[in-house]
Amino acid sequence: MQYLSAPVECMQLGDPACRPTRGFNLSQVNDQKLVKLHSVVDGLLRKMLVRGFHGEVMVKFIVHDGTIELIEECVRRKHR
Repeated sequence: MQYLSAPVECMQLGDPACRPTRGFNLSQVNDQKLVKLHSVVDGLLRKMLVRGFHGEVMVKFIVHDGTIELIEECVRRKHR
């Protein structure tokens, strides 16, 4: 699996540029997807943050018009 990404500038979460100007789009769909997203991240952390795991873990979520449309996860193990 190959990922392409555009270079982005790093910023801290407290930076004014990170703050949404209109607030979050809270809806029943986003609430369900946020629960799923937290569940995916939690599950991956529990599986990967153990001795003996070497690799990369990526979580990608696609948003259209303020609504989470898709959540993907990718685990790449490095054999040592």
